[in-house]
Amino acid sequence: EFLNRIDVHAHKEVDGKWSLFKDFVQVLIDTGLRTYQEGLSMQNRPTMEASCIQWHNNTILVPAPASKNGKARAVPMTKRVKRILKSRVAKNGTNNQKVFSGLTKDSVRHYWDVIRAEMGWSNDKNYCPYICRHTTASRLVMAGASLPMVMKFMGHKQWSTTLGYAHLAPNALDPL
Repeated sequence: EFLNRIDVHAHKEVDGKWSLFKDFVQVLIDTGLRTYQEGLSMQNRPTMEASCIQWHNNTILVPAPASKNGKARAVPMTKRVKRILKSRVAKNGTNNQKVFSGLTKDSVRHYWDVIRAEMGWSNDKNYCPYICRHTTASRLVMAGASLPMVMKFMGHKQWSTTLGYAHLAPNALDPL
């Protein structure tokens, strides 16, 4: 429903900012990138300071300086992410390497808060952009991914962080 509400705003807009925001949210949901330090700063060209698209192997590289845990990782692109990123790069042209150019930390927060208010979540601070990361990890576990794979995919430093998703494993309640 969250993405559907963004669509309502996108259909009424003239400057394309809501469509840009929707693309950004979809990329966060599919990749689990951290909202600001990994997602918003993503570049179309390799850089050591920001996440960058690696078209040759269908991944997004999060270099160590951009990663919260200080370790580089490669995040696979879904078909939807690849389509969105190709479209965004084409719209930006060759001079602008920032994929989500036009979004700032403040504008992401504004768009997010508008939708959160419409859904009656204004007072619930758990419904913040970081919830996209939780969605990614939850979907991976529910699809049967091993917890060590989820830990690596998400870039978790602490095993206990990944273990928080263990209850979502499809066979978690099966008797031994």
